[in-house]
Amino acid sequence: MSYYWRDERLPQTMQYGFIAQELREVFPELVSEGEDDQRTLAVNYQALIPLLVNALQAQQEQIRQQETRIQKLEAELQRLQGTSPK
Repeated sequence: MSYYWRDERLPQTMQYGFIAQELREVFPELVSEGEDDQRTLAVNYQALIPLLVNALQAQQEQIRQQETRIQKLEAELQRLQGTSPK
């Protein structure tokens, strides 16, 4: 998500981040609640990095397994059709 700070003392360039309320539903330990009047939520982005890297690694493994399965299925299809592999 992209946004601009409401606080004019902060840089008024486009920012990127997560919606803390949504992230708290999945990873409550990564969101802290401030002690200010508005109970402002803050995201621990540094702690999020290992989770994201792990998810990417799992996704890459799944892609690798699917590619292997596709190659085997294509070879079996070509065998059944009596054609040679390309």
